[in-house]
Amino acid sequence: MNISITGKTSTETNNMIWFTVGNDSDTEYGINENFDIDSLMCDGTKCDNINASAIAEYNEICDAVESAVKSLGGVEKVEFS
Repeated sequence: MNISITGKTSTETNNMIWFTVGNDSDTEYGINENFDIDSLMCDGTKCDNINASAIAEYNEICDAVESAVKSLGGVEKVEFS
């Protein structure tokens, strides 16, 4: 799975890692630093389609993001304007 890491931002409770999946650079996803599937965000809003049929795909995405972050040795914080 092709994951491109955009960066990391701080929220009140978590640091969120932002990324794109595959060739879809129009949709940016976020996940907390614990790579918790329940924290997945789609374009800044909680993904509302995490259901039984999507769990396997989202678990694969979570694992791919975690691997990408580890291979980078971490993610720098970015400022969005």
